[in-house]
Amino acid sequence: MLTRGPHVMLGYWDDPAASGRAFLPGGWLKTGDLGAFDAGGALWLLGRLKDVVRSGSENVNAAAVERVLLQLAGVAGAAVVGLPHDRLGEQVCLLPLQSERNAALPPFLALALPCMSLV
Repeated sequence: MLTRGPHVMLGYWDDPAASGRAFLPGGWLKTGDLGAFDAGGALWLLGRLKDVVRSGSENVNAAAVERVLLQLAGVAGAAVVGLPHDRLGEQVCLLPLQSERNAALPPFLALALPCMSLV
């Protein structure tokens, strides 16, 4: 999402490089938020750009994957992060938290991604 107007800062204090990365020509500030307009024209905030794992040519919304993991039996918590990968740029990594010490996680999770860890 982009915004501009009198409510937008002039730049980062004593950091012209960061200010240059945050602004586009014309005074548009890159907020770091992801959004979409619905059919009625309302803007919906969907998350933060930093929550997106860029793996190859795909942008993976970490929060969306976490929501799916939390629906699985045996999963009490979940995190999805990007780890460096030589070819893809980032690799999607699942970190499910078992609901109980010996709770069984769905077997496919063990095969889902090679960097998956059980916390």
